[in-house]
Amino acid sequence: DIPPTVVANSCPAGKYCPQATTLPISCPAGTYNPVTGAGYLSNCTICPAGSYCVLGSISITGTCNPGYYCPAGSTGPTQVPCDPATYRSISGGMNASSCGACPTGFYCISGTATPVVCPRGSYCLESTVTPIPCPKGTYGNSTGLKQVTDCNDCDAGSFCDSTGLVQPTGPCDPGFYCTGKSISSAPLFGL
Repeated sequence: DIPPTVVANSCPAGKYCPQATTLPISCPAGTYNPVTGAGYLSNCTICPAGSYCVLGSISITGTCNPGYYCPAGSTGPTQVPCDPATYRSISGGMNASSCGACPTGFYCISGTATPVVCPRGSYCLESTVTPIPCPKGTYGNSTGLKQVTDCNDCDAGSFCDSTGLVQPTGPCDPGFYCTGKSISSAPLFGL
């Protein structure tokens, strides 16, 4: 028998070897171990916030993806998605406060890295998750509207009878007069 040596038989980096083990044990996901010769699970270092470590890591595996944050001990780049109505455009988020409020004119679902421009027929306030349809009597013919007053009043001579329109529904009926914001093709009293 050849006696073990520190150089040839040290427990490898990324693992730990308790006394009397026959095989090295990988450091768990969410930790790493850059040194050889570790004998205890406690020798595996918790991965710092903003990054992640896979099973048996000898160093930090990577940074958290945009749209997500990674608390200390994270095991993957998409550990926790930013909440709906928030976003994070750069990598390395460490906690929920690393995600910012979705800007006006855009909406953000869970895990958003790049806010989505508010579609035509809708407007988006700050921290919007779902675009808000322009109300009856109005329409929105451009993207990125920021508030209800950005929706266009229905054109005189036309009517807008539903929400979320991108153009007026159509012209008023013959013999009727439609002022701006009309919701009917045959309004009473010119509304």
